Amino acid sequence: MPERRARRPTAAKRRERGRRLAKRVLDFLRHGKDWRIFYCNLSQKSQVGRLLDYDGDLLGTVFFRPRIILADYRYDVLATVVHECLHALHQYTRELTIQAMERDVMKTMTPDEAVELHMLMAKRLGTAAEFQARLTEMLNEAL
Repeated sequence: MPERRARRPTAAKRRERGRRLAKRVLDFLRHGKDWRIFYCNLSQKSQVGRLLDYDGDLLGTVFFRPRIILADYRYDVLATVVHECLHALHQYTRELTIQAMERDVMKTMTPDEAVELHMLMAKRLGTAAEFQARLTEMLNEAL
């Protein structure tokens, strides 16, 4: 018997999923306990990039223990923060699935939701000194 291939969601289902996920991301940023967002240079040559020891350029990452989202300010921080919030919400979901979810959110987000997302990001944005303190705390816990 031939294998059945998974069907791709219809455009209407992707829009519906994007709307639902956009609301979840906004709720996460409104009510996510103690989560902070930090902007930094995540290139391999930067101090943070070397610490993360990642192959290739990294646009963002999430640390669950200290509840940190890092976003490289040199790229699209709105899409990056949406992407990393989806990782925080769906911790065990594959990267390709998260990327598809991010695309759906970004395609269906309304201008008002984008404004609200920027305002929520600004409220959760941390300073370089706070990032250094959280990073030191995280490294001390690892040792």
